[in-house]
Amino acid sequence: MTSALASQLQVVAASRPQEERLRGKASLLYDIREAADIDLQTIYSVGLQGFNELTRLDGRFEQYSKSLFSRAGSEQNRELMDREANAKLDQQIEGYLRLLSGYYLNPAATKTLEYLIRRYKIHVHNVDAAVTCALPYHSTPEFVKLVQLCNLENTSFYWLKGVKETGAAPPRDRLVQRCLRDMAFFSFVSDTAATAASQKGVPGSASSFYAVLLTETIAEMKKVESSVVPRLLPYLEAGLAPAASAEQYAGALMVGVQLSVSASLALPLTEALLEGVAKGARAPLHAQALQALLAICGSQRIRDLPSRAFKHLVKMPDLPSRVADMCGKYQAESLVVPLVRALAQSATQHANYERVLGGVVNEVKLSDLAVRALVQELVTLGSGSGVDSAAATPAGAEHGWEVAARSIRMVDVKHPLACSAAVDHVLGEAARRMATKDGEGNEEGKATADFLREALAGSAAGPLPGHAASLGAALDHPQAGLREAALRELRNSGAASKVMSGGARKSSNAPPAPGIISGALLRRVTDDVPRIASLAAALPGLRVAVGDDEALFAAAVERLRVASAHFVGKNETAELERGVAKRLVKLACGTLALPFPRAKDGEGVEVDREESDSEAEESDSEADPDDKPAVEDVRGALGNLAGRAAGLALGHAVFSPATRAVARATIAAAKRNLHPSLAELRTDAFDEALAKAQDAAGAASPEPTKGKKGKKASTEATKAEDTAALKEARARSDAAANAVVIGAVAKGIAAGVDAWGEGELTLWALEAWRDGSPGARANLLLAMRDAVAMDADGSVREALWAVLRDSWTEGGAADFSEGAAEENLEEPVTAEVARAIARNNPRVTPPLARAALHRLMQTINGKRNGKKTVAVPSSGASAGVLDEAFARMSIADGAAGKGAFAASFDALLGAVERGGGSSVGFLATRAASDPGGGPDGSTEVPRTALELLATRGGQTGVESQKINSSVLAVLTVACTASKPAVRAAAANAIVALAPKGAGSKKAPPTHAVWRCLKDAAADVGSVTKSVDAGAALCDALAAGFAAAGSKDESDVALREILAPLASLGISDGVGFSGGDAIEPRLGAYGGRRLVAALKGVGSDASKAEALAPALRWCLARGEGEGDAVELAVEIIETFTVDYAKSISGATSGESWRVFASALVAPSPAPARVAAICRATPDFVDSLPAARRGELLRILFTAVGTDADAGARAAARDAIDALKLLADDIVSLVRAAAAAATTTAASPSTKRSKVSAQKAGRDADGFDAVAAAVAALEVVGWKSPGDVVSRADLAGPCQELLASLLDAAAAAAARRRRRREMHEKASEKASEKTSEKASEKADEAGGDAGDEEGASPSTLDASECVELLERLGTPAGELQGAYLASRRVAMDRSLGDAESIASSSPVPDARAFVVSLSASFLEDFRETAAEYAELFKDREPLVALGRELLQRYFAAVKLGLAGGAGAGGVGTAPAKGLMAALAQMAADLSGINRLVPEIRLADRAAEVVETATRERVGAAFRALELKLAAAVERVGADVEARVTNAGVLDGEDGADGEDGAGEGKAGAFLLGRFEELRDVTLAGVKEPLADTRSLLEERPVMVSSWREEFESLVRGHAASTLDALLAGLRRAGGLPSGGGVVTEAPRSLGGVQGGVPEAPRSASAAGPAPVLLVFARLASFMETDGVPTIARTLDAFFPASSEANQTLFVEKQRAESYARLADELVCAYVLASATRLSLMIRQSVALARWDVANEPRDVSPVVIEVVQQLCAIETETAGILEDGGYSSVRLVGASSGLTSEAPTTGIDRGVADLFRGESSEQQGDGVFEHLSSLEPTRASALGAVTKSALKSFVECVRNVRRFNRCGYQQTQVDAAYLDKRVRRFVSIEWDVAGVARLIGAMVS
Repeated sequence: MTSALASQLQVVAASRPQEERLRGKASLLYDIREAADIDLQTIYSVGLQGFNELTRLDGRFEQYSKSLFSRAGSEQNRELMDREANAKLDQQIEGYLRLLSGYYLNPAATKTLEYLIRRYKIHVHNVDAAVTCALPYHSTPEFVKLVQLCNLENTSFYWLKGVKETGAAPPRDRLVQRCLRDMAFFSFVSDTAATAASQKGVPGSASSFYAVLLTETIAEMKKVESSVVPRLLPYLEAGLAPAASAEQYAGALMVGVQLSVSASLALPLTEALLEGVAKGARAPLHAQALQALLAICGSQRIRDLPSRAFKHLVKMPDLPSRVADMCGKYQAESLVVPLVRALAQSATQHANYERVLGGVVNEVKLSDLAVRALVQELVTLGSGSGVDSAAATPAGAEHGWEVAARSIRMVDVKHPLACSAAVDHVLGEAARRMATKDGEGNEEGKATADFLREALAGSAAGPLPGHAASLGAALDHPQAGLREAALRELRNSGAASKVMSGGARKSSNAPPAPGIISGALLRRVTDDVPRIASLAAALPGLRVAVGDDEALFAAAVERLRVASAHFVGKNETAELERGVAKRLVKLACGTLALPFPRAKDGEGVEVDREESDSEAEESDSEADPDDKPAVEDVRGALGNLAGRAAGLALGHAVFSPATRAVARATIAAAKRNLHPSLAELRTDAFDEALAKAQDAAGAASPEPTKGKKGKKASTEATKAEDTAALKEARARSDAAANAVVIGAVAKGIAAGVDAWGEGELTLWALEAWRDGSPGARANLLLAMRDAVAMDADGSVREALWAVLRDSWTEGGAADFSEGAAEENLEEPVTAEVARAIARNNPRVTPPLARAALHRLMQTINGKRNGKKTVAVPSSGASAGVLDEAFARMSIADGAAGKGAFAASFDALLGAVERGGGSSVGFLATRAASDPGGGPDGSTEVPRTALELLATRGGQTGVESQKINSSVLAVLTVACTASKPAVRAAAANAIVALAPKGAGSKKAPPTHAVWRCLKDAAADVGSVTKSVDAGAALCDALAAGFAAAGSKDESDVALREILAPLASLGISDGVGFSGGDAIEPRLGAYGGRRLVAALKGVGSDASKAEALAPALRWCLARGEGEGDAVELAVEIIETFTVDYAKSISGATSGESWRVFASALVAPSPAPARVAAICRATPDFVDSLPAARRGELLRILFTAVGTDADAGARAAARDAIDALKLLADDIVSLVRAAAAAATTTAASPSTKRSKVSAQKAGRDADGFDAVAAAVAALEVVGWKSPGDVVSRADLAGPCQELLASLLDAAAAAAARRRRRREMHEKASEKASEKTSEKASEKADEAGGDAGDEEGASPSTLDASECVELLERLGTPAGELQGAYLASRRVAMDRSLGDAESIASSSPVPDARAFVVSLSASFLEDFRETAAEYAELFKDREPLVALGRELLQRYFAAVKLGLAGGAGAGGVGTAPAKGLMAALAQMAADLSGINRLVPEIRLADRAAEVVETATRERVGAAFRALELKLAAAVERVGADVEARVTNAGVLDGEDGADGEDGAGEGKAGAFLLGRFEELRDVTLAGVKEPLADTRSLLEERPVMVSSWREEFESLVRGHAASTLDALLAGLRRAGGLPSGGGVVTEAPRSLGGVQGGVPEAPRSASAAGPAPVLLVFARLASFMETDGVPTIARTLDAFFPASSEANQTLFVEKQRAESYARLADELVCAYVLASATRLSLMIRQSVALARWDVANEPRDVSPVVIEVVQQLCAIETETAGILEDGGYSSVRLVGASSGLTSEAPTTGIDRGVADLFRGESSEQQGDGVFEHLSSLEPTRASALGAVTKSALKSFVECVRNVRRFNRCGYQQTQVDAAYLDKRVRRFVSIEWDVAGVARLIGAMVS
């Protein structure tokens, strides 16, 4: 029993929620133990707040306000509810959770879930609904938290126990696997997805989540079972419904497409799915819907679209364009084919279907398959052969034919090729049916052909008459006859131009788009059958039909090449091929050379030009064309292919027995070409010359011999002789004709730049060569060879050399392969050559190229005059041609055998001589060139030059050539070559060129060197390995210089040999012009070889001085040229110890300056390394003191600053080897200290800057500071023994430390000033002048930047300190000096910040703090960090930090609070303040880690709070000042208005009763009120928003004292309103106590004599009208102002505690302003009544009533009283509420007096009898009822009116005696007042009181 009970208790315990077992409460917001301390009402408040937020987001939540979130619902306990109530509650909870799923991650949703968990325990009773709500967010922590709260046992989500235990969010693939394994869960997901898809409104994330989950699940299924589809149908039906949202529809598309791709669906289901997708398509998912349809049709192999789906699809907006976009991205045939089939089938049913079909055809790029399907359907529709065709009635059949014809013509226009193929297919199918079926098939085929023929009449896609193929297909038919028939049909058809024309032109000059059969026509032009090719070439409109001149020209050239190879002979094929050739040259050389016809001319222009050709084949007639084309020689008429056509004409304008007819056709066509090269062909002179040449054949023909009887001899021998003579004559004629043609072309080529244009001839010649046949190339060479002699401007020479160079080895001058034609340089054209040209023999061009080269060499630097050449000045271009031609000929001559270019070499050297140069100098320079630097790296160039040099020197004699020592230098370089052949040639040249008499005593010193080299020539030029040629050369040079004589003579010889380098400089290029080519020149290669050969020979000092210019040139070339760098290294090797010893102390010469420049950048790194390596101890010790110091400075600098690691290592090694002196370093340190001191002085003028530079730099321009830094660094790592007198460095180093620190501080200050100047300039710059302002800023800051550059200190303070410590300086001194130098910049930064903060409010708080941090804090941080690394004693740093940071915090407080003027109106903007404080805190955090002793974190927090408080206070103080100024300004305005215009212009309406003056004064006062109102409201909101921005910008900054911050704001707002209240009281002259004035002035009780006293506040108050403005403002503050400010406070700064709520109590503030409004109205009434009373008393007291005259008018005082009342009426209009005044103002205006006036005088005693009654009625006075006065217009006017009337009554009673006239005057006045003052009273008791007072006046 015990165990059973225990087990039951365990079950019960296990079913309890976890939090109950853990003694807590389930919670999403709190920890379960923390939640236990929070009561249900608090949770309900939180949940209700979240529910309200959700309701604002989505109104659908409102339905659950009463059932779940009502106060009654919060008190329900579901454990006590019955089953039915719980079921209803579950239904409500599940509906709410379904709706909440879209907002689950919203914090408001979490609040509502918190309430549902606590109140309804949904984590226990509604687990499925709760987890389902969160399931779309399964990867979030929020989902995991909910799952961990839920009891998952016996629920659909039991499998999430792992998530509950581990806390790891489940990935989506796990959910997918669950769906695959658990079909129940899959069903649950499907049902939930269907429910979500059925929901209206915003679907949220649930819809997309379930769509993706289902899609991935289906994709993972290996096979979709039949049970899966029914589960998905509800979801698909709901999602694809038109009522579903776009997101739900997109999800259903995903699932439906994936289902169709993964499974084979039944046809009804597929049709339903297609219908659903098409029907539900909506923006913006139209493209996705089409893609889904494409996928379904493709996967399910849909051939015909279902009718219902098709009807919905056609209704899609812009369907054609959308289908076009889809086809551009995907293979869309599976959808497009069924679509076009359906459109074609339905085209006759509705006009919309035909319109959509037309759009699809026009916009969609249909595939061939789609076009075929469409054409088949259209043919079926048009021919009436379909099952559902429109042939049921004649009208229907006609309509179907029209629709089909229109559509198929549209298809033909937009898709011509595919349409043609489709028509061929249809015709083929029809032909096969006709062959297999009976008469019915014949009828169908005939109907199909008839329809196509009529519908496609004139189209290439139409059937060819008599054939079962379209015209386009027939053009490419394998049968030649069918191809020919198609061409003839095109030629003969009247619609040929329509068939062949292309699309629209892009411009009037541009060709149209290619025609639909352009490709077929191009293939027919190249047809193998001559008849077809000829017919195609002569086809009218061919050019227009093809639309591509390039392609047509290429086709013509290709077929012309074939024809040229076959038209030799007299057979039929040759005749046909010649006919083809003539047609093609006419097309290519003539027609295509012209511009394309303009669009305005019509396509018929070109057709008309070509239709002149007869269709019949032309015969091989030798007669000239009858008609000469009339052309105009205008370059503007050149076509794009004119140049290529001219080049093609060169190859076919050759006369030979087989080519005469083609040549004549070519010339005739070329005359139409306006290319400059063919200009002479269009002249009459050419025609005459050509006719003469052709007539020579007939003139030279032998006369036939005659017999005795006059008959012709008929023997065979005679015939043979006649035939031979005729052939010979024709051959001569052909040669003469060819010469005429070549000459004419040559004249055109030589026309000059004016005819060709700059560089155009070269481009054309290269193009003609590359594209031409061998014959065309040969004729081009011949023409240019003749033209070069006529060249006037060098353009022909340039073009000819370009052709020769381009074709040098392939068919050019260097081609010596076998089979070449006979070669004759002077007369290259022989009979054999002519025949080879005619046969296009490629071996004919090499000898012609060599002949052209020879002629070119003969004409360079000269002009051909017959057989002689006259010299002309040379040019740089000619020199380049000579140099390159020599190199190429040398290499080719060596490959082909010596002598092949002998004549050309002679011509080339002659050109050099004609140009003013020396052939010896030219050859000598080439002899010393780099063998690897020429073309192909061959050694033939120097070897050929040496051989020619020896030959020409032997021929002309050495003395006549004046060979000097420069030639010797060149030969010496050649002797150092690595190739034995070059050395041997050099030795031979030395022997041949050695001067005679070299051994005489009078011979120059170099002759001894010549002699020794000549003697050693055999060894120097030896090619055997047993002889060391290099050693022999060195020995010979040494012996020669030794034999030269004394040292001076040896030096002279050395300088002469080095002259090509020293005197003449270096030239890597050849570039000869004029006399520059007389002397030989050496390149970098030759110079390097020469210097290396002379190593160890002669004096190094002399060599160094002689080679200094060459070294300077090498250093200037940079590292990019290796030869120059190698030469520099070789020259630097000559700077030896002997050179150092030879340097004088006073001057060092050019050589030392160049050597010093080689030590530093930008000289190449290898040169720097070589120069540094020269600085050996012996070299340095041998230098004078000044040069030693200069060299050491360079070495010190190179150790640390050289960019090349090798140079730095070399410098370190060099210094390591040296023993330094302290004096060497002291001088550098002192110079650096002087430079740094000068820099710290901040020179402001250019003169001072120059002096500073002079103080810090020596004569050679090396930076003194950088040198000293480098020297001290070297001292630091060298051992003490290597520095003599090391201790002497301490003092100068201390001076340098101080100078460097001062310079660093000055540089920082200059940088800061420059930045400030830039910022100011940028602020002042406008958009138009921004660039000028920026330039001014750059100019202003330029000096500062330059001054920074004047102190390039690379040794920082820490390095100085470390160095001084090693030198023995006490640590205390170093600390003080270091901190003192660092403090300068920080003091300057703080001083600037204090000045800015104290002068005016800071405009940008964050910029102020950032600037101060960038200057001061950054300096202090660097100082602290560096100090910590240098020193151990931290007390000096801490003391300095406390002092400086105290100033820093003070400056920050002052700046952020608004500056010294914070008490004024201006304050710094709040925006950016908290960011500035955060920036400050961040900056201080880093410093706090460096100096924790100062406790900057606490100070920063204090500054943040203080600055925030002061900023809030400043904002409200500024508001108070603004409100006070506004009140004062309004009072002044009203006072000025009253002073200038009386009582506010109220007198204008004094005499009228319509209140005409009411508008002006009332509007004025109302405007002043509105001004005060706007200032007040805007002013209050401004600081509130200002302070709120402080809170929102960085909430974390005030999080610790947020409640105090809110209290601060509320308190300031309350004090501001109190200040406004007090200001209004002061301005209105009210007592400060705030009570209501209820006592009248003593003087108003009776007349005591004199002027009555004013109220107590009259002296302090302004004019009475201003009190109305203030009263209206106070009233407004009561009703609107204070509530608005209260709401703003509650919205911006909600009161979080009761204490905060008491700081600003809305009701109290409103009541205070209500009391103030009453008081101000009372004050206004008092002031107005006092003014009227004073006026009345004075007027009555001064009148003599006992002797008054008869009244003639009303008393002036009465009129004035009425005017004053009118003014008061005007003043109160609009400014005070009516209070019933407007509606009753005229009531009683016409009433009479209350009693009749007496007609006799009354004695004063009689009047006294009525005094008692009148006294009793005095209660109608105003001052007895001020306590009940209301701030309305009616009450104020009534009070003032009664006060005035009472004053009249009292004054009249005080008159002791009236006469009759006086009494009558009072009656008149009373009647006047009775008529006019009643308008001013509207309240009942005021009306009665006025009536009594007027009656009292007359009684």
